Amino acid sequence: MTNTTEDTAPKKKRGLVKLLLAIPIVLVLLVIGLVVVAAIYVDSIAKTGIEQGGTYALGVKTSLNTADVKLLSGGVTLAGLNVDNPEGFTTPHFLALNSGSVVVSLASLRSDTVEIESFELSGIDLNLEKSSAGANYKAILDNLKRLEGSGDSKPAPSSSKSSKTFIIRTLTITDIAVHADVLPIGGELTRTNVAIDQIKLTDVGSKGGSGVEMTQLVSIITKALFNAIAQSGLNLPADLLGDLQGQLAQLESLGDLGISMASDVSGQLESALGDVAGGLQDQAEGVTEEIDKVADEAGKAIEGIGNLLGGGDEKPD
Repeated sequence: MTNTTEDTAPKKKRGLVKLLLAIPIVLVLLVIGLVVVAAIYVDSIAKTGIEQGGTYALGVKTSLNTADVKLLSGGVTLAGLNVDNPEGFTTPHFLALNSGSVVVSLASLRSDTVEIESFELSGIDLNLEKSSAGANYKAILDNLKRLEGSGDSKPAPSSSKSSKTFIIRTLTITDIAVHADVLPIGGELTRTNVAIDQIKLTDVGSKGGSGVEMTQLVSIITKALFNAIAQSGLNLPADLLGDLQGQLAQLESLGDLGISMASDVSGQLESALGDVAGGLQDQAEGVTEEIDKVADEAGKAIEGIGNLLGGGDEKPD
C-alpha cells in the first residue's frame, strides 16, 4: 500500500521553494510598476503646474506638450511650450518654446524649496505686435503688474498653485527669435526680425532663501526677455522700444529681486554693422561710378562745342 503522506511532503517542499523564489520576482515587478506609475503621475503634476503657472502669470492660455521628470537622475525635460496671444492680436502665438531642461538636486525634491543647479531654455519664438488698437506685450505686462500688486487690481490666486518654491543657480535662455509687427496710424505694416544669442540669469530666488513660486518664475523669465529686447539696441522701431522700456519701468526690476542678468547680442550687432558698412561702401562705389560717367560725358560735350566753334586740333593756314 502506497504511503500518501510521504509522497505529498516533497511536493509541498518544492511548492514552497517555488513560492519563495517567485517572491523577489513579484517584488521587482511591483517596484517597476510603482516607478512607472509614479513617473507618469509626477510628469502630469509637472506639466499641469507649468501650464497653470504660465496662464496665471501671463493672463493667457499656456500649454505644454510634454514634461518628462527623471526620478533617478534628477532631471526634467520640457518640450513644446506655447503661450497664446492676448485676444485681438493676429500672430499665431505670443511665445513658443522648443525645449527646456533642468538639473535638480534630488535631496531638495523632498523639501518645500527645490534647488535647481541649471535651467536651460532653447529655441524661443516671440511675437511683438503694436497698432492703434494697442500692443500685445502691454497686455502681458499689465497682467504682471497685477501679479505684483502694482496694477488696478490683482486677480485671486489660483487654488491649484503649487506650494513648491524654486532656487535656480543658473538660468540660461538661448536661440531667441523676435518678430515685431508695427502698424503706425495711417501707415503701412512694418515687420522686423531680430535675434538674441543668449540671456543668462543667476541666483533666481536666492534673495531671502525662500525661492520663487512657479508664477513668479514665469514672470521673471518674461521680464528677462523683454529687458534683453529693450536694452539690446537692435534694429527695432524706436517707438516700440520706448514703449517697452516705459512698461518695464513700472515693474519690480530683476536687480531688486537679487537676480543678475547678462545678455549676448554682439553677434547680431556685428552682423548688423557689417551689413550697414557694406551697404555704405556699395553706395559710395556707385556714386563714384556716376561721377566718372558725368565727368566723361561733360568732357565729350566740351570737346563737341570746341569743334563746333572751330576750336579743334587743326591749326588755321
